Amino acid sequence: MSKHVTPWLSAYHDGELHGVGLRRVEQHLAECPQCRAELEELRMLSVLLRQTPPAVNFLRPERFVARLVLQLPRRTSLVVEFGWWLVPFGTLAVWLFAQVTSWLRAVFLLGLDAGLLTNLLEFPSTSLQMNWFTALTSLLGNHLNPFVQAGLSILNNLHVLVVRWQSNLLFEAILIVVYLAWLMVCMARCSSRLRTA
Repeated sequence: MSKHVTPWLSAYHDGELHGVGLRRVEQHLAECPQCRAELEELRMLSVLLRQTPPAVNFLRPERFVARLVLQLPRRTSLVVEFGWWLVPFGTLAVWLFAQVTSWLRAVFLLGLDAGLLTNLLEFPSTSLQMNWFTALTSLLGNHLNPFVQAGLSILNNLHVLVVRWQSNLLFEAILIVVYLAWLMVCMARCSSRLRTA
């Protein structure tokens, strides 16, 4: 036989072959010195394994996995720190939204005051007036000098401008305070980490 029976040698050595397979391997071993040498190596390996004492410190798979997990670095702090970095981005997004909304409102009101949007809207364009200006003009009406009316109108427009500016300034001041509070907390956390390290 020219074909070697190497794949069946370990089954033959363990006594797992029966019938036709057993007879084929025995016939081949009688004719092939190379396969006989390989079978002899298997027998010597088996004897060597029987003579070797078992490992005393062998860990069960569950204990090995548990030890390995305990040695891995912890990553829970990364999740917590990621949330802190969202604060300035959220503050910036709110500020940008407020700025865009303010500019769009200003353009819309300018279009209303100029009369450009009166055809698009069903209500007529009215200029913004403060309560004191409305009360004064309705109380005195036509008795006011044209120069006084013009001066009161200028004061009204300045007052409207200051009120709008103050509301925007207050909103931006709140955003600045939120950002600075975040910055102070981050600096305190970093300095406490440096002290512990």
